Amino acid sequence: MRAARAAAVVALGTVLYRWLVRERLLNWGADKAEVHARLPGDELLEDADAVATRAITIDAPPSAVWPWIAQMGPAPRGGAYTYDWIENRFGLNMHSADRVLPEFQHPAPGDTMIPGSLVMERKMLRGIKARAEQLAAERAATPQG
Repeated sequence: MRAARAAAVVALGTVLYRWLVRERLLNWGADKAEVHARLPGDELLEDADAVATRAITIDAPPSAVWPWIAQMGPAPRGGAYTYDWIENRFGLNMHSADRVLPEFQHPAPGDTMIPGSLVMERKMLRGIKARAEQLAAERAATPQG
């Protein structure tokens, strides 16, 4: 009787997860068009078991976003703009920069970034958004000469 009840709870939990939660986790921040769009790299794994498309709207031009992406990586690079304390518990040596690091603005083929999951990616996207919008505001306030 207990086993049957436990199996029913697990089955119900699985159904509810797939019905209510899974899609939101896989596609946090993305609209339907973004979720269904064909993106660069999709051709590398046509029959993927799972596909996640996560997105965020940044109120800044690409020139204010790119510096933060270009310098991503463990120290001495710019970090991942996530929860550094979590990553450092796993020995990843992450310290998210709050300034553009000129020496890391030109990533090259073969440079790697250690993958994250929803919690870390969500924080990373929010971290890049905040930094890019701040950089754009600073650039707009500075007279160009």
